[in-house]
Amino acid sequence: MLDASIAPGDTIGPVTLEVTHALAKEFTVISKDMNSSHYDDAAAQRLGFPAAIQHSAISSSLLFRMLADWKGSVLQGDDEFECAFIAPIFLGDTPMARGVVTEVTDSVVSCDFWCENQHGAKTIVGKARIRRA
Repeated sequence: MLDASIAPGDTIGPVTLEVTHALAKEFTVISKDMNSSHYDDAAAQRLGFPAAIQHSAISSSLLFRMLADWKGSVLQGDDEFECAFIAPIFLGDTPMARGVVTEVTDSVVSCDFWCENQHGAKTIVGKARIRRA
């Protein structure tokens, strides 16, 4: 349940996650995406990346976790979530999810959110509209 005192400008998060070799390998198995560029630096370097590139779902799941922690429950069917992946996360990065409330009505709280790497570069940007109970 969203707090009644939520106001535009309120911050959401941050939530961080270190992308380790173990996490990359586990996610490769879970996702059944065995592309070696997700866990092997040499394979990613052959494609022009400096290190193994991570599944976008790792970062997007961090955003969902941040919003669920803030909301107090997982997103529901009438909540809205959209995002754009604008830069990769690499093996060894520590992505951080952050957000800010942009609008509050009696029925909906709107927010902008993003994921950034440890250097402050945004990797995902998006918006959510969360229904108030």
